Amino acid sequence: MSFTDFKFSEKVYGDPRKYPGHEEVLKFLTDLATHFELTELIRFNTLVTHVAEVFESDIIEFVVESNMNGVISVEVLDAVVVCNGHDAQPRLATDIPAKKILNPFYSKIYQLPRHTYLT
Repeated sequence: MSFTDFKFSEKVYGDPRKYPGHEEVLKFLTDLATHFELTELIRFNTLVTHVAEVFESDIIEFVVESNMNGVISVEVLDAVVVCNGHDAQPRLATDIPAKKILNPFYSKIYQLPRHTYLT
């Protein structure tokens, strides 16, 4: 986990030999958002109720309906990132043929870089 201009390895977030826990990931992402002044662009605790692409021009845009504390808004945005957390139990795709999945694992149980992605 890293970005070319904001590297996880250059920060001190616990034991660098292990895969970071949720506390380290939260600290890294908070520092990243603060460093690049992204926090004012993020809408925390907001329920996104609908996203649809606008096909009226050559520019990619999305109509987004959301609900924040009972206040419903509709906006046209040029990008959408939905961050919905993670489940406590792994849910692997069942509709993809097994031969197309290369060594699947669930990120919650990943601890050390010992998994092989390609065989």
